[in-house]
Amino acid sequence: MKTLIALAAASFITPGAMASGVPSPEGENYSFDTIYVRQTLHCYVHFLPHDEGSHSGPVTFGCRGDDPSPGFENSGEWSLEGGMVSVDVPQALWTMQFSDCAQWPSVEVGYTLMAPCWMISETDDKIELRRDS
Repeated sequence: MKTLIALAAASFITPGAMASGVPSPEGENYSFDTIYVRQTLHCYVHFLPHDEGSHSGPVTFGCRGDDPSPGFENSGEWSLEGGMVSVDVPQALWTMQFSDCAQWPSVEVGYTLMAPCWMISETDDKIELRRDS
């Protein structure tokens, strides 16, 4: 009977609510706003689609301001080594690393991820990422 109850309870958990060891193979897109040099920047982090079971994959990071300048975009890679995921995007505004998480944080589309452990701000600001897709 306990097994039946556990199976029934598990059926109500959505796939996106279950933590996994790496970003979703379909990709995960986040956006956030921040202040940098007294200017509001609109930024994004995209974990691009990758093969199921992969231990690495591409990621892009970019920001643009309210002014007409084009902003910037940098590419990098996430990788799973020794049970820990690291995210490396050279020349990003933030040091992005997966340092204090036991698992990849799971957040449903449309919700906010508060102070993700894989993205540490150089200014110690608390980053709030919205999952867009």
